[in-house]
Amino acid sequence: MSEISPDAERRPNRKIYVIDTSVFMHDPDVVEHLEDNIIVVPIWVVEELDKLKKHANGRGSTARLASRRLDEYQGSLKDGVETKSGGELYISYDINEQDGLPVGLELTNDNRVILVAMKWQRTNGGRKVVLISKDTNLRLKANACGIYAEDYRYNKGAHFDDLYTGTATIAIGEQQLSIFDRLQEKGFVSEAEISPVPGGCPNQLFPNQCCIFTDIHGNSARAIYKKAKRQFVALRVAPRKSVVPKNPEQEFAYALLMDPDILLITLIGRAGTGKTLMALLAGYASLGEPYKQMVVYRPNIELGRSLGFLPGTLEEKFEPWMQPILDNFDLIFKTSKTGDETKGVPGRGRKGAKPDPDTDQVREFMNHGMFEISPISFLRGRSLHHRFVIIDEAQNLTPHEIKTIITRIGSGSKVVLTGDLEQIDNNFLDATSNGLFYVVQHFKGQEIYGHIAMQKTERSRLAELAAKLL
Repeated sequence: MSEISPDAERRPNRKIYVIDTSVFMHDPDVVEHLEDNIIVVPIWVVEELDKLKKHANGRGSTARLASRRLDEYQGSLKDGVETKSGGELYISYDINEQDGLPVGLELTNDNRVILVAMKWQRTNGGRKVVLISKDTNLRLKANACGIYAEDYRYNKGAHFDDLYTGTATIAIGEQQLSIFDRLQEKGFVSEAEISPVPGGCPNQLFPNQCCIFTDIHGNSARAIYKKAKRQFVALRVAPRKSVVPKNPEQEFAYALLMDPDILLITLIGRAGTGKTLMALLAGYASLGEPYKQMVVYRPNIELGRSLGFLPGTLEEKFEPWMQPILDNFDLIFKTSKTGDETKGVPGRGRKGAKPDPDTDQVREFMNHGMFEISPISFLRGRSLHHRFVIIDEAQNLTPHEIKTIITRIGSGSKVVLTGDLEQIDNNFLDATSNGLFYVVQHFKGQEIYGHIAMQKTERSRLAELAAKLL
């Protein structure tokens, strides 16, 4: 292994970062994001990226991108090359595989990464060596072997409890009770008309924030803050047809989803709060004009032990992941009234017709090309114009994957991200490092963005109690 450069010797405060494969899969641009430090990539990490790049899914494309990023650095990676951020990049492999590991540990690639970190720590006395990994067990083993290890924090957001909720309560005084009447009559009030009681309003309101006005008598009114217009627009209750929002959170969510000026919406909440149902309901109501198709993408991540390869066609293989969406849509179709006169959408616009119990309306809807469900990996390379796009279970996606998805959205389209930050099935993500959290943190304050964190479970009394207790 080469010694670090004389320039690096002149800057002793720079750290030595040893990078694991999981970090490249989380952020292919990690080398530049570590700025002007010394970055060491064990050669076994490159080998693992080579194996992962053959996967025909999002993991494969991320691995290929990470390999291309490394290939951009010209020169001897064994001796170190300068990065764009002023750091130095090394690919390291010169270790003694017989020494260093505790007795009983197998010589896996993870353990070879630890050996590389140990070698760099021995040969660069006094300089801090940090092993960075998204793999909790690898970090534990490294710390047990005397190597400081930490999670990759570049895309890691604030504390989970500090996440923007998308809601605000505004307490008004006795002299402002006419606000309720004006909201109901005019449909909006200007920001200048509102004078909250001291401490009765957040210091800052964000565009499209869901606001609840309250007074000392227990009265309340709901409105959405339009920052560009300096107005609070009254929340209109959805017409009583088909499935309807059942609580204020769902009403706010549906209003955000139906707003043509909001192009990106995130709905976060535990199981049973109606995130996916509200998104599907809004998409269904918007078809024909302005959206010609509703597209739902889901990560095909299994809950529990893998069932292995499934037989059949692509649709048959993806059927287990489609079923939650089909269940929600089946509910919409079963409760929709035949008097809906929306044109051009199967199952709607047949005034006076009785539903045929033998007709699979959901499949009919799909066969007409109005509705599509696909694995998330099928989104790459597409440009989606004039479509209502729903990304379900988005908490299982990395920030890089989320960025790839949103940049696929074309003109005239809306994208909705739904997920539960307490139910993450990706081994290398947590409540604050996943892509859904990342979007909320970065889009907060944008005029085309809306968000609400939903708390109340409506699925059943049992589901609500389980969500609270378990």
